[in-house]
Amino acid sequence: MTNTTIASTPYYLTPINDLYGSVFTLTNASSGSTNFKYLTKLYYGTNEVTPDVQFLVKETQIPRPNTGYGIYSPYKSLLAVSGYDLNQGITSSVGGLGSADLLYYYINYGLQWNPELVWTTLLSVTSGTYSYFGFSFSSAHGLAVGDVITINTSNSYLAGTAAVTNTLFTTTRFSTDKIFVTASSTSIGSITNVERWNGTSSTYWGYNGTRQYALSGTDTSNSLIMGTAINVASSKGFLTDHPVTTRKSILMDQNETISHFAYRAGFSSPSAIYYTFNYYNSSNQVIGTYSTTSVVTGTNTLQKRDVPVGTKYLTTYGSMPASTSYYTLFVGRSIFNPTYSEVRTWTIDTDCSIYDNVRVMWLNSYGVFDYFNFRLDNKKTYNVSRTEYKQELPVPFVMSSRERTILSQKVEEQHTINTNFVSEDIYSYLGQLVISPEVYIINETTGDAYPVIITDSSYEYKTANRDKLFNMTLSYVYSYGIETQNQ
Repeated sequence: MTNTTIASTPYYLTPINDLYGSVFTLTNASSGSTNFKYLTKLYYGTNEVTPDVQFLVKETQIPRPNTGYGIYSPYKSLLAVSGYDLNQGITSSVGGLGSADLLYYYINYGLQWNPELVWTTLLSVTSGTYSYFGFSFSSAHGLAVGDVITINTSNSYLAGTAAVTNTLFTTTRFSTDKIFVTASSTSIGSITNVERWNGTSSTYWGYNGTRQYALSGTDTSNSLIMGTAINVASSKGFLTDHPVTTRKSILMDQNETISHFAYRAGFSSPSAIYYTFNYYNSSNQVIGTYSTTSVVTGTNTLQKRDVPVGTKYLTTYGSMPASTSYYTLFVGRSIFNPTYSEVRTWTIDTDCSIYDNVRVMWLNSYGVFDYFNFRLDNKKTYNVSRTEYKQELPVPFVMSSRERTILSQKVEEQHTINTNFVSEDIYSYLGQLVISPEVYIINETTGDAYPVIITDSSYEYKTANRDKLFNMTLSYVYSYGIETQNQ
């Protein structure tokens, strides 16, 4: 029986929610054998330094028709252990060590088949101070040390699984790790299943993001990992769905983060990632610069970084001038060295509004968070459902006596919010908010994030040609109930 090999692998970095876009392809010349199956064991971790590698799942794959390949996708299993970080109020770049939104993984692979072996003689093989069961066959058995066999026999002691420990310098005999017992030595039976593990893949990375049908199979490693190539700034993207060609709107005194992937070796000299902010006035003149660093020594080969970029952070730590109209951010190996990232721009919204601002944060397609302000009309409605029972008035009754009484009630707080008028590309960007499974409302006084559920069941894509000026209206409820005295 030949060994399994890997014919193709996933890309170095792929979104976890891409079940069939980037897979392991296994091949074996013996895939047409009786009851042949490919075997895989998936291992994952978040911190290479520890390391914290954990076994996740063992699976089998039936050979594909015609090609005989085994196709294995690890991503549905990785989705079960992935997560995200709520870092909206951070005051310095965080990341590098393990986080559930960036997982490393690899597989062990092998094969499983039914050899249909019937032994002729049971053996007692002495090794050290113990004797172990062995088997002798009339022809070559084809097994190897380390194979795990299933023994099919009416002898209850001998039946079950065992590992091949020695082939006894012959092709027709082998010993196992099952201790020999004389009373159990008389038996007839066969070997009906063999598991063989013969290889381990390289390490790959998966992030808690998604990829749509049209992008399936696309390698985004080079465009998303900063630090792998110099002087290609335009191809190194931040992990946001907001269009890079449009300035991001933000109010004063607001927290916000932006995230990116970094390859540690690219920042090894010096051992830090530099984040440089440039401040501009309304005449597009640079009126200030702020640079901060994040040490990368001793962290993962590949790491995800969350970077504070809000006006609250910059006014507190970055000495943002009062006359700042907008500001930019880029990532480099030193100050004024935009070698590793695109340039992102935020414009400060100073327009007055008679409505309270609603700050929304949602999990984007990269598995990290985007932010947006809903500045126009917002309203709150209580939806109440009650269960009542009716009882007879007591005799005599007083004026406070009840006939109808509330047994229980459920209260749901419904909100409807509106944006300012937005451009077509921003409206398209907000479509990711509508379909996001994780949405939060930020309390701008405390900084707390409250989980909500978007209740809109449809999203009409609007265009400037058809709709001219437009805004977005969104409805949501909190993901928890309002407690009442009789709930």
